[in-house]
Amino acid sequence: MSWQDRKPEPAEKPKPRLRPNVFARMARFCFRHGLIIIAAWMALAIPALVFAVTAMQIQIQDQVLVTDNSAVGEEQSRLAAEFPEPSESIVAVIDSKDPKLARSGAERMAARMAEQTNVFRNVFAPGTGRFFDDTGVLYLNEEGVSAMAARIARSGPLFQALSISPNLTGLAVLADQVARVAAEGRSPEVVAALFNDAAKTVQAQVAGQRRDLDWPSLIEHGVTIESPRWYVLSYPMANGDADPARHAVEEARRLADLTQTEFGGRISVQLTGRPVLRAMAPPLDIRVLLLPALLSGIVLLVILGFGLSRFGSVMIVLLMAAITFVIITALALAVLGAFDRVSLAYPVLFSGVISITTICLILRAEEAEQCGSGRLAAAMLAAQAMGLPMLAWLAGISATGFALYGSPFVALQKLAIVLAIMSVVIFVAAATLLPAFLSLLKPRFHDETDEDERVHWLDNVMAKPPSYGWWSLRRGLAATLIAVAVLCASLAPALHFESPTEVTRSGTSAAERLFRDLSAQEPSLLASAQILAEAGDPARILVRRLSTLPQVESIRWVETFLPPGEAEKRAILARLQGVFPRSTTAVSDIPDDLLRAEFVKLQDGLQRIAAEPKATPELAQAANELRRSLLLLDGNGIANPQALRQLERTFFVRLQVLLDRIDRLAHLDPLTVDRLDPAIHRQYVSRTGLWRIEVQPRRPDDIESFAAALRSVTPAAAGAALVQADRLAVMRAAIPSYVGAWTLLILLLPPLLFLSLRKAMRILLPVVTATLLALGVTAMMGSHLYPESIAVFVLLLCFTLGAATLAEAWYNAQPNGQWPQASSRPRALLLAAFLVLAAFAPLVLSPLPAVQQFGVLLLIAMGLSLVALFVLLPQLRVWTAPRRRREEDEEEEEY
Repeated sequence: MSWQDRKPEPAEKPKPRLRPNVFARMARFCFRHGLIIIAAWMALAIPALVFAVTAMQIQIQDQVLVTDNSAVGEEQSRLAAEFPEPSESIVAVIDSKDPKLARSGAERMAARMAEQTNVFRNVFAPGTGRFFDDTGVLYLNEEGVSAMAARIARSGPLFQALSISPNLTGLAVLADQVARVAAEGRSPEVVAALFNDAAKTVQAQVAGQRRDLDWPSLIEHGVTIESPRWYVLSYPMANGDADPARHAVEEARRLADLTQTEFGGRISVQLTGRPVLRAMAPPLDIRVLLLPALLSGIVLLVILGFGLSRFGSVMIVLLMAAITFVIITALALAVLGAFDRVSLAYPVLFSGVISITTICLILRAEEAEQCGSGRLAAAMLAAQAMGLPMLAWLAGISATGFALYGSPFVALQKLAIVLAIMSVVIFVAAATLLPAFLSLLKPRFHDETDEDERVHWLDNVMAKPPSYGWWSLRRGLAATLIAVAVLCASLAPALHFESPTEVTRSGTSAAERLFRDLSAQEPSLLASAQILAEAGDPARILVRRLSTLPQVESIRWVETFLPPGEAEKRAILARLQGVFPRSTTAVSDIPDDLLRAEFVKLQDGLQRIAAEPKATPELAQAANELRRSLLLLDGNGIANPQALRQLERTFFVRLQVLLDRIDRLAHLDPLTVDRLDPAIHRQYVSRTGLWRIEVQPRRPDDIESFAAALRSVTPAAAGAALVQADRLAVMRAAIPSYVGAWTLLILLLPPLLFLSLRKAMRILLPVVTATLLALGVTAMMGSHLYPESIAVFVLLLCFTLGAATLAEAWYNAQPNGQWPQASSRPRALLLAAFLVLAAFAPLVLSPLPAVQQFGVLLLIAMGLSLVALFVLLPQLRVWTAPRRRREEDEEEEEY
């Protein structure tokens, strides 16, 4: 008897049959009733599309991102209704080589802007206007006022004489008296300047033009700012325009061009300020996105065409995405009412979730069909293997939103709600609509089809055994990635949201460079706190308390514009009463022959002064210039009387202007708050009499500590920078709890789902490594995050967690003897990632900084996710594999 007869082999036991779970049964029902299921989904999608189009609302204002502090919000509303925000000013910078031209240009620019009352508010050109001309002398120190009053008093006798006889006779007498004084070695003040300006008047008349003698410029009777640079400040008017700031900037540019043209290019007008810098970016126009969207669509079709095996599969992916996106949008609008900057980023999350879900199920079913299963069995196998992991994954990412319950970060709450709606709709669609679509596909594989022809070319490429060099490199890369990720965890606290006072350092335009220079001199262009206080002592007490804070650089309020010691300065100027005449004496015209005689006397007196050796060079030169000009006008004695009378009028028509100004200096009223420049008064005193106190921080880049210090003194301190800082603080406070919810999900989901520590580590480590690396890279970039960039990190967590989970569950329900020649699992993950990149990578080309940053972070996140899935995950399968396993297990673990 042979050994085989003595020990017969046991009869082969029948292979156990898979018992379909609830997901497989649901797939079977939907597969068998495909047209009904598709019709039901279409019946939901069509009204959802109509509702989404009609109810679409987008609120991009920062105010809707968080729930503001009610007290601060009310104070900010009161301030905005009364006063413009200092950091939102449009600054026109006027430059010229001639200081007088620069000032005239500033006055003209301010006048043009003030006419546009529906565009600009509170137009102000510091150092110009009637108020500064009349009371600017009070802003000099006391020594300067005394010296000016003494100079004016010494010139009194000269103007007393001219005011009695304001004609050629008086001027001839003056020339005769100056000639006598010059012979004695003295040179009266003002006379040289008078002769020089008179010569310009005569020369203008010879040229056929009129130029009145500028008497006010002969005597320094006010503050003269000899600066080649002047400023005009204005603020956009909220006039109901869609973008009033942009409209105001465009109007300011037009007025700047008109002003430069009016002055013949002798002045330059540059615009800067936050509204100007924002207007440099192109407006958000949907037409700008058409070309990138077209390119993305083409790339998506190319990727789907190369990644999927048949046209029907491509259409299934597109129809699944279109139907679910419309329904998700409609439900989100019904629940939220409107999207904001953060929740509007939900299409990025949608692309990641729908792509990994749909493509994994399609390729898993296709792989089962390739192994010999029928179309119905293939669809059921895909649902059997991935239904529960997909449900757990989508339910988990939806549950993370509970961490935001009650948080004032409303925008992140909305994003979490949209993510929950998205998870429900996509799961239901994957469980019902996808099997229905698969039922419409024709069988692809026949019995006579060669086995090699059934395998997709990309699966063949990725199924090739790795070389020893790549195997060694992958092991080193995996260890390095984990180590670097641990180090990057220390960089995560350095991440900050967009700063309200940040000034871009990379800007090279003239407006950006000018704004950096001006903001260094005037911090209020960056940030300032605004406080309303009762007029008088309450405001003064508050100012004294605020000035003791170390975080405060300076305080500006209405009384800072009152000159110190103004009573003593007015007393000094009051001594000028009676020194100058109040008005000129009216004189009648003299006969023509006498007028001619006085004209000749004037020339003789000027000739004596010019020839006097004891006269100062300035006086002699001025007298000679005036005499030469008079000779040109006389024309060898043929000047007609009308020309002489015209010259007489141009000489003395503005003399009364000087006398009036000197008289006003001598009779200045006390300067109080109510008598300040109206432009200043409007900026610091409300219509109800409250005083606005403007507090500037010592460190504009640390606005949070500045706000906390102010709130310790006055809790209702407001201002755009402080309100924005409060919003950023609310955002930062909400992030730890949300991150904690995601951490809890990543730690609990894999072990509870697979009941295996090895498999849990294969999911946990790629997700954590990719996330920490993304945070570290973002921190090293040094850029402040815009609020909408949160969606990128949520996408990274969603996609990587879902991809690793579905990859681990890929063969959970694999029938015996049906292992494929080459797995489609790597192709599914790669295809899903590249679909997300193709859809949103073109955002890096956007001129808008927030959108551009979003695109850059998306590239970083998806790139790191691919590295984690295709470098770290395969190596983890090697590291976590049991030491002894059957050959079949080795094939199962190979990636």
